[in-house]
Amino acid sequence: MGTLRIKNFAAAFAAFLASSLAAFASEKALLDSLVSKGVITREEATAMAKSMVENTVSVKRPDTKEIKIRGYMQFMYEWTSGGMESGPQTSAEDTSRFFARRIRLIFEAKVGGGWSAQTALEFNQSSPDLDLLIDAYIQKTFDSKYLPGTVQLGYRKSYFGHENVMSSSSLYCAERSMVSSYWTGSKNSRRLGFGGRYVGGYWLGDADHILKGLKYGLAVTNSYNTNPIGSSLASRENGGDVPNVWADVSWSGNFGEVHAETGIAFGYGDEANRIASENIDGSIWGINPKLKIRWRSLTLFSEFFMSGVEYGAKRLNGTYAYSTPMGVSAVAEYLFDIGEWGKIGPVVRYGWLDTDNRGVVASDASRNANSAKGDTAYNAAQTVYGGVNWYLKGNDLKIQVGYEWSQLNGTPFESRSHLFNGHSVRVQFQVVF
Repeated sequence: MGTLRIKNFAAAFAAFLASSLAAFASEKALLDSLVSKGVITREEATAMAKSMVENTVSVKRPDTKEIKIRGYMQFMYEWTSGGMESGPQTSAEDTSRFFARRIRLIFEAKVGGGWSAQTALEFNQSSPDLDLLIDAYIQKTFDSKYLPGTVQLGYRKSYFGHENVMSSSSLYCAERSMVSSYWTGSKNSRRLGFGGRYVGGYWLGDADHILKGLKYGLAVTNSYNTNPIGSSLASRENGGDVPNVWADVSWSGNFGEVHAETGIAFGYGDEANRIASENIDGSIWGINPKLKIRWRSLTLFSEFFMSGVEYGAKRLNGTYAYSTPMGVSAVAEYLFDIGEWGKIGPVVRYGWLDTDNRGVVASDASRNANSAKGDTAYNAAQTVYGGVNWYLKGNDLKIQVGYEWSQLNGTPFESRSHLFNGHSVRVQFQVVF
């Protein structure tokens, strides 16, 4: 789907949505007026409003039981700056912009017999390769006594990278952590692209009959993330896409006032590290444990990543070495109730990354940050984030303000002074509907 088609589709859908909302608003105003004058009760108005919606929305297939439309919008201001603190000591060009971070619509349909489908679209994708598609899968739920769970077939996120699996509308910080993005973001010569969205088959199992709160998952997918229509990176030697396999297990439960969630995810792809310029396919494996604790108004969350990457780091002589990058991210948020104004939540986060000679640059540590002129990749990084979340109506109406400091140091395969300090400020307004 080209850029023009995307714009035309978005414009047509926006016009349809606007006219529908206008009609709904007019009908609601009429019903509210009748209630205020005592002509009908509030219960009767609610029933009439429901009837209006049911008479307005129709489905093509008579077996379709239910259709839901939901979504959210996020608008952000972003500023980044930074510079080298050693060597030539040059500065990076600042960035400053207001933009629509995410505008998403999610469609769900239940078609009976435990079958359902979901499609999610995003209208502000900057990359033509991604088009509008975020999620698209069908699923079947099984209520078996001994093997309950859900099968999903299609395009969605694998359960590797626990912060990445969280909805973007529920994040504790304005952006996901550097560590999460390094593993699960789109692959480049540094980021692994191991995790995120894949096409494949997923099993989400419920093991409450073994231990209350125990869940597990299994999946087989294509090798390269963010490629819903297949990847040009697929192996040239065997003419196909060698699958990745994924597995995860998690448990959640309460200890008095403390709610705990813990789990671990694993993934392996025999040709997940594709170096197209040299026709090389390397394997990637990864482990990803997590721990989340909620006690009263305090939430603590942490996850760890480690992977083994065949041909993962390019030596100075042009050959490739095995690389074992690892990283950790930890976040804490405490909520203060401020009555009718909602809740205020101070939040802090720390991230640490060692790429084992694979490399990291400023934009990997902080989204959209620029590198200093003439700079090269670094071997390790750390970040510290501090901010405040204002939950006016929970995640449905939220404002996030945060500052993040990032520091990159070292040089892959070299022992020399190399240091970069970066700064970023982000302000985001969010509405979920």
